[in-house]
Amino acid sequence: MPGYNFVHTPRSIRIGGGVSIYVKNTLKFEILSELSIFEEGLFESIFIQVKNSSTLGNCIVGVIYCPTGVDNDVLQNSFINILSKVSNVNCKCYLMGDFNCNLLNLNSDSNVKDFLNLMTSHSFYPLHSLPTRITPSSTSLVDNIFTNDPRDFHSGILIMGISDHLPVFSISKFVAHIDRGPPKPSKTRSFKSSQIDTLSTSLTNEDWHDVFHCNDPNRAYIFVDKFFLHYNNSFPLVINRKVSTHRKDWMTDGILNSCKTKNKLFVNI
Repeated sequence: MPGYNFVHTPRSIRIGGGVSIYVKNTLKFEILSELSIFEEGLFESIFIQVKNSSTLGNCIVGVIYCPTGVDNDVLQNSFINILSKVSNVNCKCYLMGDFNCNLLNLNSDSNVKDFLNLMTSHSFYPLHSLPTRITPSSTSLVDNIFTNDPRDFHSGILIMGISDHLPVFSISKFVAHIDRGPPKPSKTRSFKSSQIDTLSTSLTNEDWHDVFHCNDPNRAYIFVDKFFLHYNNSFPLVINRKVSTHRKDWMTDGILNSCKTKNKLFVNI
């Protein structure tokens, strides 16, 4: 996928793609091997930590797939292992994937109740409560996103037929450290007195007779335009200037535009 880094743990025996995460290529992240439990056919997961230089802190993202037919005790032990490690890290965390645990059966299935109790006991709460898999004869909520910081978010389910499971999503506030790369040079004009005098002298010495005595305004405009391009190319007033990319995290585009407007008004005083 253009613009994204592909993090993937494939299967080696069973048919299927394993687990994967697409990460925006402007974000700095690292794979968390100590959390990425991958026991093919039993418990498959991959975890990353997205770096954040702001006061909001780093963010852990984990994708988990729990195959059907796995003993509940095996799943519980895997989740206990992960949740205990995540709880020792003070940062926002998202656990997402196909848990194969139908939360719609909370009141009738003890395994579902045990799973949800385990998650909530570690302060992880589901963001979705509607079915994510719908067939002519049944509905289930097996795909979900759990987070330990369910504040200021927007989540939903996409009604799309790309598979027999509906995609789920969540959008939350996260100011990440973005690698903007090396500073890009910008172009500006130098208005030194010597250059202005040179341009003024050249324009004064130019023969403008054909322009002043031309009765066709379109022809006269083209003639003047050619002269402008000629002098613009003959007098290189364009220089390169490095633009600083060091900007405070709290400096939003709106504040930056207000600062530019203030500076322009100050020059006019």
